[in-house]
Amino acid sequence: MVRTSNARDFGLTEMLEYFEPVLRISEIDELVEREKKIDLLKWNWMEDAVFFNYFTVERIFVFLLKLEMIGRWISMDKEKGSELFRQIIDKLKDEVQIPEEFR
Repeated sequence: MVRTSNARDFGLTEMLEYFEPVLRISEIDELVEREKKIDLLKWNWMEDAVFFNYFTVERIFVFLLKLEMIGRWISMDKEKGSELFRQIIDKLKDEVQIPEEFR
């Protein structure tokens, strides 16, 4: 399709649900803003991928990837990264419910 199509999206929008957002992100001129949008797209994709996976290795890997992403952004902007980290911790506190037998 990429070789034969003259369309802006190479005809891939119908096949790949995330192609349109990636295309929009690629048009952003400011590099930091573009990188933030890419990370946000990855973040949302990971959230969707493990939404129903409770206490699985996939959930742990996604958590570790998110921490790595946050760590990278903290090194660039401490205030914003710290805020994002706090949001994740608060969200985890709300999501995780420890059974009575383990308390």
